[in-house]
Amino acid sequence: MYYEEDIPAEQQAQKEKTRVPASYADSQRSEDSQFATEKRTQEPLGLMGRGLPRTQRLRRRADYQRIYRNGIRVVGRFVVVFADVGPSAKNRLGITASRKIGPAVIRNRCKRRIRELFRLNRSRLPEGNIDVVMNARRGCAEVSWQEVWRDYARCLARLNQILEEKPQGEPTGTKR
Repeated sequence: MYYEEDIPAEQQAQKEKTRVPASYADSQRSEDSQFATEKRTQEPLGLMGRGLPRTQRLRRRADYQRIYRNGIRVVGRFVVVFADVGPSAKNRLGITASRKIGPAVIRNRCKRRIRELFRLNRSRLPEGNIDVVMNARRGCAEVSWQEVWRDYARCLARLNQILEEKPQGEPTGTKR
């Protein structure tokens, strides 16, 4: 049995493109609306292209352990801030978000928010070299940006207060 006899030898000609220009398709539409998407500017969301360079990130486990062991701890509602001021500090940020917070999508959202908080509030950090580790807490990703911002501002104010009260010779290992 040969079924090839049912297959036509010539290919069908391509149909003409039936696309109608947008200005002719809808008479209610303005003439320049077809270019509206091209004219719009991309509004930055505050996070695009502004990541922290490697020199401003904590990357080694030993650095995290040093800050946890010797640093000052300030607990907020959505973040816990650990800070170490000293000769080994180099104005860097480390972020942790445990699985208790939620799945990877939620943890990554928390980390992006914390990174942006650190970047925008760098001027509020104490003077001199400081290394900061921030632990995300439950709710960090779900609440509004303003609530996280206020919580972080309270933590920084408390951190600055602790550092001002601390005598010069005392190590920074004060837990509060």
